Amino acid sequence: MVEQHGAETSHRNSGAARVPERGVADAQGAAHGDPGDDATEFKPAHLAAWAILAFVLAVVIGAAMWPRGGAPVVLPSQMAGPTIEQGLPILFEAPVFALVDQNGRAVTNADFVGRVWIADFIFTYCAGPCPLMTQKMAGLQEALSDCAPLRLVSFSVDPARDRPDVLAAYAARFGADSQRWLFLTGDDERGIRRLIGEGFRLVARVTTPEERADQGWDDILHSTQFVLVDERGRIRGLYDSNDARQMTQLQRDTRRLCESVRR
Repeated sequence: MVEQHGAETSHRNSGAARVPERGVADAQGAAHGDPGDDATEFKPAHLAAWAILAFVLAVVIGAAMWPRGGAPVVLPSQMAGPTIEQGLPILFEAPVFALVDQNGRAVTNADFVGRVWIADFIFTYCAGPCPLMTQKMAGLQEALSDCAPLRLVSFSVDPARDRPDVLAAYAARFGADSQRWLFLTGDDERGIRRLIGEGFRLVARVTTPEERADQGWDDILHSTQFVLVDERGRIRGLYDSNDARQMTQLQRDTRRLCESVRR
C-alpha cells in the first residue's frame, strides 16, 4: 500500500491594486498646497483596505484550487522563486548515506557527486506498486540511455529481507544495468527508513497489524514519488510515478540537468 507525500510549495503572482486617477491627482495637488477634497484623497486607510481585500481573495482562490486529497502537486517547471537554477527549483539537500548495492559494493552519497540521479523506494516482495515503479524506472533507463551523467538508485524500504543477492535477482528481472542502476540496502533497518523519512522527506514505515487486517495493506507503507537529484546533491523535483504527465516532465527535467553537467 502506498501513501503519497508531497512537499512542494506553489508560488502564485497576485495583482497589485490600481490607484484611482483622481486620488492621485488630489494627492499631488495637496502636495503643492492646493486645496483638495478630503473625501477623494487616497489615504493609508484605503491602502489597508485594498491589502485586506487582496489577502481575502488569495485565500478564497487558494482554497478553491486545493485538491481534496491533500497538498497540491506542483511540477518543478511550474515553480518560481529565488532558488531557481537551470529552470528548476532547489528544494533541499539530499541526505548523507552509506549502503551497499546489489553486487555487495559499498555506496555512499559521495559517489554521486558530479552525477544526476533519480531515486525511488521499493521492496522486492511488494505486491502493490513496486513492480510498476521498477518497470517505470526501467523505462527511464532506456529513454535516458544517452544521458551519460545519469544514475538510477532504488532504495529498499525492507533491508532485512532485501539482501544484496535478493536485490541482484530482482534487478536482473527488470534488465537493470548494474553500472547505471543501483539497488541499495543496508544492515540498519530503522536507519534506512529514517533516511527516507527524514532525509528525503517521504513516507516509509511498517504498517500495523490492524492496517494489514482491516485494509489489506502490505507490510510496509511507502511513497511512490521519484526524486530527481542534481550533480551537487540537491533535490530538484519530486514526481508521482502514477502520473504519466509528471513522468514525462521527469524525463525533460533530467535531460536539462544532464546537459548542464556536460557543459
